Amino acid sequence: MPKMTFRFAGLICLFITMTLLAACGSKEKVTYQADIIGIEMEVALEAKEDTVEKQDIALKLSYELLEVESKEEAEEAIEDNLQDDIPEKMDEANDLKGIKVKTSYEKDQYIQTLSIDYNKIDVEEADSVAIELGFPNLIEDEDDLDFQTIVEDLENEGFTKEE
Repeated sequence: MPKMTFRFAGLICLFITMTLLAACGSKEKVTYQADIIGIEMEVALEAKEDTVEKQDIALKLSYELLEVESKEEAEEAIEDNLQDDIPEKMDEANDLKGIKVKTSYEKDQYIQTLSIDYNKIDVEEADSVAIELGFPNLIEDEDDLDFQTIVEDLENEGFTKEE
C-alpha cells in the first residue's frame, strides 16, 4: 500500500504542477488546499497582472497512511519505493535556477514540496528535468501561466481557497 500511495501522490503532484503552470494576475497571493485519499495538498500561487510568477506545492502524507509508525520507518519505506535515479534527478532539479524540490520527515508525516519561480526559470532546462522525473511539460506557452485558468482548474479538482 505505501508504494501505491507514494506513486499516487507523485501523480497528483504532477497534475497539480501542470495545472498550476497555467495561471496568475496583478499582485495577488492565494492558497488552495485539498485532501485526496488522505494526502493533504496545499498549492500557493503568487501572481502579477493575471500571470503566475511563483507557485509552491506541498504534499503531506501521514505515517498512518504510509502504514508506518515512525520517521525512520517512513524514510525506509519511501526510499525502498523510489526508482534508483529519482534522488539524483531531484538534485538536478534543485540545481536549476527557479526550481526547488524539498522533502522532510516530520514527527508524524512526510512532506514533499516543489517551488517554482517563473521569473527565474529556464523553461527548456526545467522541462527536461521534469520529464525525467515523470512530469509532463511544465510550460507549453504563455497561456499556461494564466492565473484564472489555474484557479478554476484547482477548484474543479476539489481544492478550496484558504481564507
